[in-house]
Amino acid sequence: MATCDVCGEYENLPYQCKRCGQTFCAEHRLPENHNCPG
Repeated sequence: MATCDVCGEYENLPYQCKRCGQTFCAEHRLPENHNCPG
């Protein structure tokens, strides 16, 4: 189980951003929702 790098929520199915490589929940998975630097 992983945690979202933005909100810290535990995720069973985390999303890894292909641009920045960080891990996110469903709410923060899109680049515009986590201020992606990539």
